[in-house]
Amino acid sequence: MSNPRPPASELLPLLAEAFPQTFFADPKQVQPLKINIHRDLNDWRKAQALPAEIGLLPLRRFMHWYTQRTAYLKALARGEGRVDLTGAEVDSDIPEAIREQARQEIARRQALKTGTASLRKTAPANRAAAWLPRLAAAFPQTFFADPKQVRPLKVFLYRDLLRLAKAGALPEGIDRAALKAFLHWYGRRTAYLNAVARGLGRLDLTGTVVTTTIPDALRQQARAEVQRRQANRAAQAAAVVAASPPPAPALTPDSIPYALEDLYAMAIDAKLEVTLKFSTLPKAKAAGQGTMAFALKTPDGQFVTVEVSSKAWNKLVKTAEDWPSWIAALTGTMGERTEQGFALENPGLQVFERKPKAPAEAASPLAEALSAALAAVSPVDVAPAPAVAEPAEAVPVPVTTTAADPDPARRKPVLSLKSRKTTP
Repeated sequence: MSNPRPPASELLPLLAEAFPQTFFADPKQVQPLKINIHRDLNDWRKAQALPAEIGLLPLRRFMHWYTQRTAYLKALARGEGRVDLTGAEVDSDIPEAIREQARQEIARRQALKTGTASLRKTAPANRAAAWLPRLAAAFPQTFFADPKQVRPLKVFLYRDLLRLAKAGALPEGIDRAALKAFLHWYGRRTAYLNAVARGLGRLDLTGTVVTTTIPDALRQQARAEVQRRQANRAAQAAAVVAASPPPAPALTPDSIPYALEDLYAMAIDAKLEVTLKFSTLPKAKAAGQGTMAFALKTPDGQFVTVEVSSKAWNKLVKTAEDWPSWIAALTGTMGERTEQGFALENPGLQVFERKPKAPAEAASPLAEALSAALAAVSPVDVAPAPAVAEPAEAVPVPVTTTAADPDPARRKPVLSLKSRKTTP
């Protein structure tokens, strides 16, 4: 009898030591990995820069295990940036479809763990669909959770997957029956039918286009199926609208339980300030008299025009060149309205350097013994440290009102360069 293969988790200490800013044993430090990072690892393996016990198949099994950890799924659901082997963030935008897929998988695991009916309702009903996150992690250029990225698959791709399954190179638990059920479900997705109808090229397991043309008969058949599904959804929506009760009447000033004039009479003086954050150097134009003008676009589509002194702008440009990662906070008051937004008056600019969090040093045996002795004498409950929220890129904070100096001439544009550490 052959010896059972070691669990994939045994490689975590080796890879965490080789790449301490990428792989983590602590679930709270786990971050999403760069797309196709397995290719970078394979290049290191070919160059004999990895421990000898890390082969190609063990590396595949480890990557599947690591990306299916609940801690990794939680990092995906939070939308944290993807990192490469050096720990540098290479992709800060994770599609909402992938984040939702991760949330559903977490909910399914919680339902299986707790056995509660309310959580079971949130678990995926189609068992074949549950294989998508694992196969998308193993073949990121072939299978996609985002409907906009779905492409037709190579004919008889099932045979290639079956050969890998027999070699033990697929995620654990995927057998012949599971492969058939998954490919049948994946090929019947509306996103897949749309890709076939558009005549996109067919992909193999490496993401290479192997067939550039799809017969017109297949494209027409896919188009007809998509139209049939759209008609069914429209009919179901119309039936729901017809069966639903009429909407409640909208609130009018007469239906409000208080008079707005009373609130207006109780109002106190306040100053409206706006804060915008960005981490990319905007393009600017000279505005004359030693000032530079640029614009920022908010998530709701408004354009905020800003004028700062040339000295402050030159410092911002030099900061962007010297610091590889930074975040700027621009504050001011709402000025004159424009066609697509407003002008920011009395701007104040602060720039912070974003540094990766230094790895925690291991406690010495003496410190551990002292901590254990103190805990035995006087045990206390230690409150968890508050989480530090990483600043969102180019997203303004909610508008706040604060009492301030009513004289705007006392406030001048300033540039404050600060350095702070943020969690990766």
